[in-house]
Amino acid sequence: MKQYKEKAAELIKNKLLEEIPGDDLPFFINYFKKKFGNNLLAVIHYGSLLSEKTKKNDSFRDFFIIIDDFTTTTLPAFDKLLSSFLPPNLYYFEEEENNKKYICKYNVISVNDFKEYVNINPPDNYIAGRFSKRMALLYYKNDNIVNIIATGMAEASIMTAEKSIFMMNRPLTKKELIILFLSLSYMAEERLEDFSVKSSELYIAEIEYYNKLYGEIIINYLINKKLIICDYGTGVIWLKISQKVFEKEHNNTLIYLNNTKTRTKLRWPKMLVTVDKWIEQLQGKLERTHGIKIKIPDWERKVIFITGWRYYFKILKHVREKNRNNMRNQ
Repeated sequence: MKQYKEKAAELIKNKLLEEIPGDDLPFFINYFKKKFGNNLLAVIHYGSLLSEKTKKNDSFRDFFIIIDDFTTTTLPAFDKLLSSFLPPNLYYFEEEENNKKYICKYNVISVNDFKEYVNINPPDNYIAGRFSKRMALLYYKNDNIVNIIATGMAEASIMTAEKSIFMMNRPLTKKELIILFLSLSYMAEERLEDFSVKSSELYIAEIEYYNKLYGEIIINYLINKKLIICDYGTGVIWLKISQKVFEKEHNNTLIYLNNTKTRTKLRWPKMLVTVDKWIEQLQGKLERTHGIKIKIPDWERKVIFITGWRYYFKILKHVREKNRNNMRNQ
């Protein structure tokens, strides 16, 4: 695996360091520098605003902030306590300056937790899944943290591919297999969007990068490991394992995904505490994506950190019912 991981890490590192457009980015970088001071190790941008092809009218910035240590930050004491429970800590930021509004969500994680959750064998897919996709490194303290991030992302990408192939139900083209790789993280979460569409959009937005990372480096690793076979004439890829092995590994992958779903739900109460307007964001996304409106009484917004969890389940119920209806009509 070593040579493939090193190739993947080098490619990822070069992609991380590519400049991305955005006249608002210096504002956010300065904000994080002031907030975390010497504790700040890296500011990583991810999400739909990385590309014009995935950008939506209501998109706003998403970041991962890697810090050295929570205990020496200026975050509230309760937030520091929460940091030890299923990282990361998630926050919503909104500010207006010179008649311009700046909005973002940012995840804060210590470097030690990053190493634990972004690697070849993470506890769940919540963070590793995000880091198996394209990201941009806007700020880094030193070269060491760049190498830590790139290596972690390379391992997370290999892990993603190794688990994804056991979700194959038929031979796939290289493009289809790469989109399956990009879909794994969404299989492990309750999402308001159609993840198959979202995965295809991600692929198209960074087709050259994903064709190199997954289509060449990691698929060649899987071939070398004798897990898959590729017909280079037709480009079709199929599994090179027995049915018994496939069933065992398929079940292991389902366990991993279900474990991630459980651990993701355990993060919800934490998010209700740390994320301002979390339920409002879900309301807006539900209405934009599915045309469904859920009203929350004004009195309840004051205690949303206590009652908010049930609205999330209401939202998921609406989405599941709509998805079932769509499947019946297909």
